[in-house]
Amino acid sequence: LLRFSSTLEELGPDLLASGDRSYASVTVRDLLSHHSGVGTIPEAQGTETFRGDIRPLPEQRRSFAKLLLSRTPLAAPGAKLEYANGNYVIVGALLERLTRDAWENLIAKEVFAPLALSSAGFGRPAGGDPSKAPVGHEFTDGHARPVQPGDRADIPAVMGPAGAIHMTMEDLAMFGYRHAAGEFEADGYLSPETYRTLHTDQGEDAALGWFKQQWRGHRVLSHTGSNGYWYAMLAIQPEKQLAIAVASNLAPEGGAEVAVHELVSGVVRTRILGQCLVFLADPESRN
Repeated sequence: LLRFSSTLEELGPDLLASGDRSYASVTVRDLLSHHSGVGTIPEAQGTETFRGDIRPLPEQRRSFAKLLLSRTPLAAPGAKLEYANGNYVIVGALLERLTRDAWENLIAKEVFAPLALSSAGFGRPAGGDPSKAPVGHEFTDGHARPVQPGDRADIPAVMGPAGAIHMTMEDLAMFGYRHAAGEFEADGYLSPETYRTLHTDQGEDAALGWFKQQWRGHRVLSHTGSNGYWYAMLAIQPEKQLAIAVASNLAPEGGAEVAVHELVSGVVRTRILGQCLVFLADPESRN
């Protein structure tokens, strides 16, 4: 359907019809590594305008992609890392255009089912039902408060491709393990070459869906995510076929970000570096 080298001009010329033509040469690789030049739009002018939108999600994503591509690029394609969740919404819109199916259906069929991620779904765990799963917490005025079920208890569904997925910790860890082990052994899903491509630095330590770090010569790939009420981190070390999954149902600013990084840092130092467990709040102290 699409290649890493496919361009927006090839895959979605309609998305560029009223946009900035500077994006025409942007590739799927650029989008997945945040090197497209696409920037972040303030929520009030971007994602929040889609809250309550009753149009089919593919139509919403097409509109949001056009909005993103109507703005002047922050950099030339491939030139600079500019992290923006919109990159993944654009990729989702391209997939929907090519397949004529919603991103949610594609992910369920092409990712969840073949990888046996039976707990995986979209939006909040159990729909935010506190009797069935933990609920997220916001952090305001120095206090953590549970987020009640409702339209504003999660990011707008239009942003799904940027990370509106939930699953158990076991499934998250297994997803990471498939990436870690996949570089060295065929798993019947992706080839080792494809896994290595996904894990290859495209510039400024950004791979395709991962960020690369070096811990005393050991390569560690990771990514974090939050909807403002949860915080999660998945890290892998392919050479040791190690996956580390940590999550908190608290907003990052409430202490979740520091705690999650400390836990991952401690596991890296014990399992990869062979050191005693030492928690580090600052990932820049990893020398």
